[in-house]
Amino acid sequence: MFKLSLTACSFLLKESHSQDKFHYLNEKITIEKDDHVSEYTIKDMLISFFKKYTESADDTDKQKTFHCEFDNKYQGETEDFFYVYTIIKSGSYGSASDIVDNPTKKVVYKIKANQTAEKPFYLYIIIPKDNKNVKVQKGMLFFQNVGPFGVKTITTDYMKEFFSNEFNITLICKTIATKLFVERMLTKDKVLKLIMTKNHKSDDPADNIYRGYGSETKVLGHLQFSDNAWNRIKSKINNFSQGRFNLFEFDQVQYDTLKLNVDIGGRNRIVNMHNLENLSLIEAISDEIMAADGHAKKDLLLAHFEKVAGEYLKDMVLQVN
Repeated sequence: MFKLSLTACSFLLKESHSQDKFHYLNEKITIEKDDHVSEYTIKDMLISFFKKYTESADDTDKQKTFHCEFDNKYQGETEDFFYVYTIIKSGSYGSASDIVDNPTKKVVYKIKANQTAEKPFYLYIIIPKDNKNVKVQKGMLFFQNVGPFGVKTITTDYMKEFFSNEFNITLICKTIATKLFVERMLTKDKVLKLIMTKNHKSDDPADNIYRGYGSETKVLGHLQFSDNAWNRIKSKINNFSQGRFNLFEFDQVQYDTLKLNVDIGGRNRIVNMHNLENLSLIEAISDEIMAADGHAKKDLLLAHFEKVAGEYLKDMVLQVN
């Protein structure tokens, strides 16, 4: 049976065609459209998105369906944040297949090419509350996945289109925090290789017409670090990721570039540690939250989302400006 997991990213709302005019999430947003001025809260906007897609949307190019189930009870608040969630139903079609009962090996149903087997996925949206020091501009999106299946890409594509068309707002998705990515995604058992590059190229273009300039790459695989050695390496990785001009030191050699071959959700990915801005956090969800049918137990999942949101908020920078 497929495992459940959580994909998390931050989001920002920027006024379209502006360089850096980001909206504050706890203030009403004024929208002028067709000579009419309206005010909306971020929750108003999100709920209007859910309601727009109550009826199934059919992406014929990608051959995927998409719709949202929403009830006004699907919102609330904690001491630190407001939240609103929806249940997204989505699936793929385009190829006929047989549904087989595994114990008997008998075909119990035939799916036609124009039929879709939809799965339910929870989307939980966090709007942090302002405090005396910060007016919040960043929120969080939590997507629940089932094994290799998820809805982050299709959902954010529809959301970006909706926010642009309805409110003239650009929705931007980013990593929550580079420190969180390092702490929660880069564990000793998930990092498979270190790929380090020392750049010998001169800053003066005239120097580079001569031989002797270039780059030197060192790859370390089959890693077996002790806990103490790994903690030292991870501290250096974290320092390197905090600034694009930071260097990574290994065996008394300083490297300009560090890439990691990482197991993320069962898939190997090469992660450039100077380019974490657009990466999402992916974390396993406990088997206790999964019901016998392979789907999430709603109350336990929502409690898990609330707990993880509280942990993320401790390290998240909530303001752009």
